[in-house]
Amino acid sequence: MAVVLQYPRIEAPEREYYVARRPAPSARRAQRHRRHFLLFPALLALLLFGGGFLLGKASAAPEPPSGGAGGIPAASLSPAEPDSITPEKPTAKGSASAAPGSSSAGADGIPAASLSPAEPDSIVPEKPTAKGTASAAPGSSSDGTGGIPAASLSPAEPDSIVPEKPTAADVASTASSTDWALLLVNGEHPLPEDFTIPELTQLKNGHAIDSRAYPSLQAMMDAARAEGLQPLICSSYRTWDKQTKLFEAKTQFYMNQGYVRTEAEERAAQWVARPGTSEHQMCLAVDIVDMSYQLLDEAQEETAVQKWLMAHCAEYGFILRYPTEKSTLTGVNYEPWHYRYVGQEAAQEIMEQGICLEEYLAASR
Repeated sequence: MAVVLQYPRIEAPEREYYVARRPAPSARRAQRHRRHFLLFPALLALLLFGGGFLLGKASAAPEPPSGGAGGIPAASLSPAEPDSITPEKPTAKGSASAAPGSSSAGADGIPAASLSPAEPDSIVPEKPTAKGTASAAPGSSSDGTGGIPAASLSPAEPDSIVPEKPTAADVASTASSTDWALLLVNGEHPLPEDFTIPELTQLKNGHAIDSRAYPSLQAMMDAARAEGLQPLICSSYRTWDKQTKLFEAKTQFYMNQGYVRTEAEERAAQWVARPGTSEHQMCLAVDIVDMSYQLLDEAQEETAVQKWLMAHCAEYGFILRYPTEKSTLTGVNYEPWHYRYVGQEAAQEIMEQGICLEEYLAASR
């Protein structure tokens, strides 16, 4: 009996790859021709793009500079133009218009102008016309409270550019006839219609004062400085336009708080006089503060400068114009920085009796 051996059938696993059949020679030639046909347009496009890029870059390049050595561009100034401007020597009228005063009324925290330490406070006086002086010598403002800084001057800075200090004879001569110094100007007594701007002595920083009162003012400032104090004039003569702007600014301040215009003007007038009713416009009033404390508020009365001025201002013909508890008579709130020239005789009576100018004039009638 024949034995037939049967082996179990083993199936080979499926291949994970395959062998690609080589294409026929004719197919390979056709494939090479297609590659060559695509390569030519690609090279042409590359050449066109590169050429366009280079042309664009060349046209955008800036033109080479001219007028200087080594490719450095020349300056755009004319050959005769200097590098600096030599200032012209100012005249008395020019100095008044070119150096505006500091402003400190109607807005809180307004810094005033800062002057150089070597500059004196006044220039040789020039008699202006009413219109010319009003436009050429604006004064700085100082009405108002609430931390308003005054002008910043140097401690040892004198008040006058005139080298000669006023003598006792000068002070006496200005006090000999003082009817002009007793002119009453307030809310009920505006400046007369025929009022003309007197001869002014121009002070630094745009300030100015009646030349008849200037010797006394200078003597008072010098005496205070001789005591080691640092008085500082922050406001003086004001033009009509300047006073108008200050009053309008203070009025707007109250209107912004919700007051109607009539009420705002009434409140503003307690700090800033209406145009035509300010002593600053009559050229006899100055606001003086202490260098160490330049805020226009009631704390000014505690400074060393104000204590000295309140005790000695009458010796030089000045009074503290708006004393405390006199607001109902003056129409202006307490201002321990506002000094008015009235002449020595009237000043001593007013300060010794503790009255205001309104009371003094009423008693003199």
